[in-house]
Amino acid sequence: MLVQALYYVVDSIFVAKYDSGALTAVSLAYPVQVLMIAVSTGLGVGINSLISRRLGEKNPEQAREAAKNGFFLLLLGYALFLIFGLFFNGLFFRAMTKDETLRIQFREMSEELGLELDIEGCNRVRLEVLGRSTALVPHALEVVRELKKTHRVYLITNAVESVQRGRLGRSALAPLIEEAFISETAGAAKPSVEYFDYVFAHIDGITRENCLVIGDSLTSDIQGANNYGLACCWFNPKKAPKPESLRVDYEIRDLRELYGIVK
Repeated sequence: MLVQALYYVVDSIFVAKYDSGALTAVSLAYPVQVLMIAVSTGLGVGINSLISRRLGEKNPEQAREAAKNGFFLLLLGYALFLIFGLFFNGLFFRAMTKDETLRIQFREMSEELGLELDIEGCNRVRLEVLGRSTALVPHALEVVRELKKTHRVYLITNAVESVQRGRLGRSALAPLIEEAFISETAGAAKPSVEYFDYVFAHIDGITRENCLVIGDSLTSDIQGANNYGLACCWFNPKKAPKPESLRVDYEIRDLRELYGIVK
């Protein structure tokens, strides 16, 4: 188990360099992998022990019977995990993700309060409330309005389509944004290469040399720009330390600093 744990740690380090989505996938798959190893190891040890005991008792017939039963149990375990992987993996991964976790929390709250809540309805209300949130960071509107005079401004975001469209529709930024590229519609998320492939396929005239990714997330915005070979600007108002593993072309504390960068 020590070797397996070290394998997971090393695997996570290398996968994390690709993107956070890949790291999430590895993290979700790890419990299933451990369960598979536990079942196969347990059966293997038990069968070997039984065969050894029967051979020690000078009873080769029962040893052969134990070996046959062992093979059958191993094949049965394989079949069960195969069925799980083919038909129930979606259910498992949904149970491990944010929306399903929230549904579980709503359900537990309902039981604690002794109320009959519409769980799906509660989740819909949550998404609707998020969709009405339009708070902007300081100076965002004036900066985007000024940049819009000489540049095309696009929104790249990892989000639920309905939530982000609702936010943008109610925002003062809406008429200034050429297009919003939302991960749910793109079929991929930042920082994956596939997401930026989708963005580039939908913007006429864009090249790696004539665009700049501006964002506050190191793991999605800046990592995505690194993965795709794009210039990037890290909005870092909290003055977090800059990681050595990422290329950060520009770093700003105030959005108005973009006037000196984007010309």
